[in-house]
Amino acid sequence: MFIFLFFLGSSLASFTICIAYRINHNIPLNGFSVCDACEETINPIYLLPFFGWFLAFGKCKKCFSKIPFKYCFYELFLGIFFIFISDWKILLVGLCLLFLAEEDTFNLESSSWICLPLIFLFYGNFKELNTALLISLFIFLYATTVLFEKMGVGDIPVIVLIFVVFNEIQFIYFLFLLSIIMLLAFMYTKNHRLPMIPFLLITFIFVHVVCLF
Repeated sequence: MFIFLFFLGSSLASFTICIAYRINHNIPLNGFSVCDACEETINPIYLLPFFGWFLAFGKCKKCFSKIPFKYCFYELFLGIFFIFISDWKILLVGLCLLFLAEEDTFNLESSSWICLPLIFLFYGNFKELNTALLISLFIFLYATTVLFEKMGVGDIPVIVLIFVVFNEIQFIYFLFLLSIIMLLAFMYTKNHRLPMIPFLLITFIFVHVVCLF
């Protein structure tokens, strides 16, 4: 059962990444997957979620251009996510964040409006939120968008979606871990214009899985 759930999660991750990539590069949604560099059709065996990257040794078999490891990484994380999480709404949020993360990586922009229907799915969670948590969210959003300018306005619906999905303890863990990861990323890359949604996605999955134990 675990193998099936892992394969299902990693397959949906691969499909979501493919759709996001094609939409943002104006590539038709139909047709076979090809190498970005030489446009050679990719052998289906190398399209296997997670394992395909290793079978191809991370390179195109014709032109030997590198295949980004992030795709394998996302498929691994979503596969693990599907093993531990049974709530379909939470899984849907994970796939939504993955789609937006791929968009954000491409051009530092995302179609974050797609978070709005999901926010309404979790609308009942607002009743359980206390004032302190709402203030914490406001301070975080104000600090990252206005004071430090590390987050764009388009990231706010994503943060709000995560906010309504998590309970109080989970969201506090999420903000703490996200702050550490972002700080380390800025220090390591020396780049002050990093896409934020990939970090939101990884932190979201990590906190959800860890809080199960």
